[in-house]
Order: sequence, then C-alpha cells, then structure tokens
Amino acid sequence: MGFRTFNRSHPDFNGLFVLNTILGGYFGSRLMTNIREKKGYTYNIYSTLDAYLYDGCFYIATEVNPGKAGATMKEILSEMKKLRETPVSDDELAMVRNYLLGMLLNGLDGPLNTSDVVRGLIVEGLSRDTFDGLVNTIRNITPIQLQGLADRYLRPEAYWTVIAG
Repeated sequence: MGFRTFNRSHPDFNGLFVLNTILGGYFGSRLMTNIREKKGYTYNIYSTLDAYLYDGCFYIATEVNPGKAGATMKEILSEMKKLRETPVSDDELAMVRNYLLGMLLNGLDGPLNTSDVVRGLIVEGLSRDTFDGLVNTIRNITPIQLQGLADRYLRPEAYWTVIAG
C-alpha cells in the first residue's frame, strides 16, 4: 500500500524520512516488531520513502500467506493509527536517531560512497545544505512533530492498496 509523495526539497521530506524509519524503515521498526516478530505473519515487511527528481512515493510492502492478508492489513493500519494518536517515546526516537545517523555516516565512508552522495545531490539539483538539513532533522525532530506528520501522511484513505495472490 502506498501513495505518491514529493521530492527531497519538500519541507516535510526529512521528517517523513524519520517517521518512515520508525514505522518500517529498519529491522527494529514497528511493522517488523509487530507483524514479523510478534505475529509471525511474514519474514519481511518494510516501508520506504523514495524520492525522485520531481516527486516520490511512500509505500509498505510484504509477502504473506493469503490467509493472513487481512490480519496483516489490520496490523499495518493499527501501527499507522498508533503513530497518529500517540507520540513516539523518547527511547524509541533515540534508537532511531542513532540508527539513522550511523547509516548516514556509513554512507560517507570512503571516497566512492561520498561521491555517490554528492552525485545524488547534484542530479536532484540540491545543495549540500540538503544533507545538513537531514542531519539536523534527525537530531532535533520531536515526538510531537512526528505525530503531526503521522496525522498528515499515515492516513489509509489516501493510499492505494494492492493485494495479489
């Protein structure tokens, strides 16, 4: 399930990037913890925020037994609702901050990785300040700001949902 978003120059991109990580953007995410580890419905579930030159997309994807599709959808919607209704805890946000800052640092490890980051900025017509802005958002976004973004972007009525199988 997903919806069309925006490119990296949009003012909500960085915050939605952090929110995506909490929802399903890393192994310790809410979707992974609930749907894989607690429920055992799937081996892999994730959400991602992709940015392109002019727009982007946000989506959640998994593969489940057809008999678990409805229950899985219910749990995905439940996790989205929790993020809309309850601020992220300081401990969870600290974990995600550390994860994301570590990933960014790893992405700059060595000249080839660094050149790939710079190339991406150039191709998308963005300045170095864009990268600095992402780091600043990761370090400083608040649980209340994340809840506001969840209220704006984790609305299932705005999503396209595809179930095949």
